[in-house]
Amino acid sequence: MGDNAKVLEEGKKKMRNIIDEYLLDRITEIGIRLLQDGVVSAKYHNVTGNTLTSLAVGIYYRGKLSRIITAVVTQGLKNPTRPKLSRGDGIGVIMVQSYESGKFIPIKKYNLIGTNGEYGLTTSVDFLKAYKTPNDGIGLVMCTGTEYSNYLESKKGLNVLSDTFDYAESIAKMTFKPMK
Repeated sequence: MGDNAKVLEEGKKKMRNIIDEYLLDRITEIGIRLLQDGVVSAKYHNVTGNTLTSLAVGIYYRGKLSRIITAVVTQGLKNPTRPKLSRGDGIGVIMVQSYESGKFIPIKKYNLIGTNGEYGLTTSVDFLKAYKTPNDGIGLVMCTGTEYSNYLESKKGLNVLSDTFDYAESIAKMTFKPMK
């Protein structure tokens, strides 16, 4: 009888591993589709590229961060032209290389908001690493790493992630199919 119990336990363990791997792969596929949607539905001007390139998804499994996927990698984006712009001290204009055109453009300092001055992707990754999830199950968190994102959506009415959030359920339903 002992051998049967051992074989049964090994079979259950293999089955759990197969199911877990399937779920993690599907959740990762959802994350990639969400990132793709976040990139193609962006309705804002990319001054430095930090908002766009900071789009990231954390995949959580049994309470731990399992994977981080980024728009830079999955969508083949180029790196931002510099760290996030920040209001800082003083008035005047700074010249910034445009993410979209490569040309230098003047930016009025008083139009900026305060930031941590890092690259947006660094802020996203730090957030995903610090995010706390329930101890069991599988989860997905998508974020942007720029303080400016909230301003773009709430004050300017431009899409950063709201449209992607609205589309997320449809993406998930299209991705999950019965296991073979």
